[in-house]
Amino acid sequence: MASWKVAMTAAACLWWLGGGRCEEYRVLVMMTTTRHDVDGDAELYFSAKRMAAGALMAIDSVNSDPNLLSGHVLTYTYVDTECDPVHGTGQALENIFNGSYSGFIGPTCSQVCRPVANLAAYWNLPVFTPLCNAIDMHDKHHFSTLVRFFGPAKTWGSFYVAICKRFGWNRFAVISHWDIGWTIPANGIVDHAEELNMTVSSYHVLSQDDSLEKVLTQTTKHARIILLSAPGDLIRRLMLTAHDLGLTGGDHVFFCLRYFRHDEIFGNFSWKKGDSRDDAAREAYKSLFMLSVYRPNNDDSRTFSRDVRRRSRQTFSYEFHPDEEVSVMAAIAYDTVNIYAHALNETLAFGEDPYDGRRLAERVRNRTFGGVQGWVTLDGNGDRETNYMMYSFQDGYMKAVGYYFGLSGKYEDVPGTRIRWAGGGHTPPPDTPNCGFDEELYLRNGRYGPIYTLGLALVFPIILLLVGYTIYHRHTMERKLAFKTCQLRSQDIIPIRTRSTCAKNSLSSGQENSPCKLAEYKNTVYIMKGLKVDGSRATMKRGILKELQQLCELNHPNLARIVGACLEAPNCCVLIDHCSKGSLQDILKNESIKLDWTFRWSLIMDIVKGMEYLHNSFLKCHGSLKSTNCVVDSRFVVKITDFGLWRLRKKKRISVEEPKSDALLLNNNAVTALKHAQDQLWTAPEILRGKTERSQKADVYSFALILHEIAFRRGVFYQEGSQLSPKDIVTRVALSLSGVPFRPTVLEEDCPVGLSGLMTQCWAETPEERPDCKVIGAVVRRISGMKSENILDNLLARMEQYADNLESLVQEKTAQVLDEKKRAEDLLERLLPRTVANQLKHGGTVHPESYDSVTVFFSDIVGFTAMSAASSPMEVVDMLNDLYTCFDDIIGNYDVYKVETIGDAYVVVSGLPERNSNHAAEIARMALEMLRAVQTFRIRHRKSEQLKLRIGIHTGPCAAGVVGRKMPRYCLFGDTVNTASRMETYGMALRIHVSESTYQALCQTERFLLESRGEMDIKGKGSLTTYWLLGEKDGIMKESFV
Repeated sequence: MASWKVAMTAAACLWWLGGGRCEEYRVLVMMTTTRHDVDGDAELYFSAKRMAAGALMAIDSVNSDPNLLSGHVLTYTYVDTECDPVHGTGQALENIFNGSYSGFIGPTCSQVCRPVANLAAYWNLPVFTPLCNAIDMHDKHHFSTLVRFFGPAKTWGSFYVAICKRFGWNRFAVISHWDIGWTIPANGIVDHAEELNMTVSSYHVLSQDDSLEKVLTQTTKHARIILLSAPGDLIRRLMLTAHDLGLTGGDHVFFCLRYFRHDEIFGNFSWKKGDSRDDAAREAYKSLFMLSVYRPNNDDSRTFSRDVRRRSRQTFSYEFHPDEEVSVMAAIAYDTVNIYAHALNETLAFGEDPYDGRRLAERVRNRTFGGVQGWVTLDGNGDRETNYMMYSFQDGYMKAVGYYFGLSGKYEDVPGTRIRWAGGGHTPPPDTPNCGFDEELYLRNGRYGPIYTLGLALVFPIILLLVGYTIYHRHTMERKLAFKTCQLRSQDIIPIRTRSTCAKNSLSSGQENSPCKLAEYKNTVYIMKGLKVDGSRATMKRGILKELQQLCELNHPNLARIVGACLEAPNCCVLIDHCSKGSLQDILKNESIKLDWTFRWSLIMDIVKGMEYLHNSFLKCHGSLKSTNCVVDSRFVVKITDFGLWRLRKKKRISVEEPKSDALLLNNNAVTALKHAQDQLWTAPEILRGKTERSQKADVYSFALILHEIAFRRGVFYQEGSQLSPKDIVTRVALSLSGVPFRPTVLEEDCPVGLSGLMTQCWAETPEERPDCKVIGAVVRRISGMKSENILDNLLARMEQYADNLESLVQEKTAQVLDEKKRAEDLLERLLPRTVANQLKHGGTVHPESYDSVTVFFSDIVGFTAMSAASSPMEVVDMLNDLYTCFDDIIGNYDVYKVETIGDAYVVVSGLPERNSNHAAEIARMALEMLRAVQTFRIRHRKSEQLKLRIGIHTGPCAAGVVGRKMPRYCLFGDTVNTASRMETYGMALRIHVSESTYQALCQTERFLLESRGEMDIKGKGSLTTYWLLGEKDGIMKESFV
């Protein structure tokens, strides 16, 4: 068969060139038809009988495509590796020595792929393989010419971890079948989860002698989320066992893996077997989710499956069972060959060596290609970013509820679906019981019960008060909503007469390109869009006012800002940023404006970033995205406009029905409204059919049409050689009369490589197949080669004829200088008091000052020396950093100045450098709050130990000034500082020790509780009467720290 194929393709090549020279590039296709260690190949999901047809179809497609390998032909030789490293390596050596090959397609078995890839790296021949997903082959420094199109087993881990993050889980267990086909994805999941510090409580590989009841019992002792990597029949037994053990009531969640549907290979995953346990299995499966490789369900996918069935029957005499899904591996094999051909084609176009395996591998890395079943994205390591799906058991069958796209690394819910959790819950169960698996979190029962009962009795009334206050606050705020800052006064708005046009003149109008009303507000020109007037004021419901306020708060460089609304006649309107260059459509239609692709990529990225911001905002989508709603400012930055306030808009839509009697029945109002048909050219087909109103996926479709406009500059929905009216185009898009989606003409030669694939994916007929904004942005950056999202540098050279760029650049640099200046000033103010810093900034000299009365605070940690000796240096640093960060937050609430920290000593003063007559009370309140904070403070490495803080306070005269020039310090001088230090030294743990002078100052306020300690012999001071500060009166601080 292989020889016949080579002869036929060679003959075709000679016919194509009319007898001229034809360069042949032969690949060695290495797959597995039989397996050396078993009879038959029923257990091989990557059998050549099931997947090789895809590779051969791709070779035929490449040779029939005039744009690929023009003047050359791609041929192949097929060998069966038998999944045996000895036999497979021998076949590779024999063929390479006896023939000339440009590369390998395969091998698919990791056991064979490993030695062949080693040899290929030595020969510098490319190895493009559909599978070969062993984890150790991730090292491309060693396997330097290897490109893998199924993705390593680690991608299963990325998918599963994304699911866990989505549902707030950080702990799970794994049970795997013993076969390598099941342990490889299980190992990938476990390895990736542990890399991200997730807890894998247990990983059990089953043996034939294991008791499933015992395994599940042991596993669920320490996990609620269990991953089952096993064939479908074993999954049913495991779930029935779990049901018998009471593990399917809602507290536990189970996941199983299935590459694709094939009962002979992966087992039957159905709950229904026609036996007495069907009812129990149906109930048990409510706790089961199935993870599978993503496969689209569209016409292209179904056509490809039919072609694979036919080719497998013709070439390999393999007949797919009617219930057997065509292996997704066939599509991957097709993409493998197709992308190899594209890499070879680009290599020849650049005049490089087509046999240079390392160069071909580098050429496809960090690239995205259009594949037979969607995007094919290869990462920087040359491994495919695989897409996956998650299914939930609902109404007796598995229903898709989530997608994972490898490029974005993000799990997304299927729009319009909702997971039904076992047990009737509306939220996923936690991965750990409230009291822990071994009651390690046990605090709520036993001897702590009365404490929690008392706590609940105290907290419950507070919660009621907070709820009542929230309701009152919300009602009050809504009453005041109309008077918020977004409301503009009519007398401040000055309308400007103009003949220019803008997108829409009124929010309640469906007309495009109406005369544009401008208005001046506070010396700035804005677009003025009218509101419906009832009497002397515009009528707006509370909900619309609330939305308008939210719209005014939206702020992004790629959105046209809504300044506010005026509700008073005669200027009832909404003011929006005016962009002087008009709409994007105006720019594209103006042939005098030359747009190179660097410029166009900047425009495209502006739209993507604006759209992504809207999708993440409260609006969730735009709903009417089009090139007329993308406006361009004086610096050629695209801004999206006309979003939100849908309740004020009265949009007409063309109505379509299924054809009857070969006639299209259209809504009478829409037939005569050409302008409305023009407006619908960007509208997604599902919206035209009335299935939905607005959605993010519909915005992506509209973006694809704008992308087409930017790429070809031939107007919206350009159809080569067609004279269809807008009404006819909208009708064809909505009805898909030929069964094939009706889309604009794509001129491949006029757009960069990869852009047409992006367009096609974005305007896919099925909304779920369209990428999100994050994926689009990543693809655009890869295709364009943009290293930075900041497009200003790319635009400066092209804006000189339109605006004064020097002013913009000076403003930017000035802002940077001011920002650096502010940072320096902030740093200076952190080192020195604000008044002192201001004197230094203005070049003044800071003279020492004397203060008649200040209050000084000292604190230290009791037993700090012993604690430091028993701890590592980093633990001591962490403890002090946590404590002082807490203290720094507290002192910000008081009129005090932090002098310094020396080891465990913390020094604060009030009354200087800014004089303050209430300095004693400020320090006292600060000290009380610090003591409260210390009582709840926990040391990281000694969580059970109470930190013991000792505090001393003294009031008296003091001098202060800046000492030194390098690393200057603001220092305090005088006996007051020494006495405050003595108060702290002779104090006690968790007590505030104050002097006689501080006592007198606090007594004058009549606000504090103090207790005499009596006379004490203080070193260097003699006998002094001192006091304890206990708290503050009048209910502000009732508890005592005794």
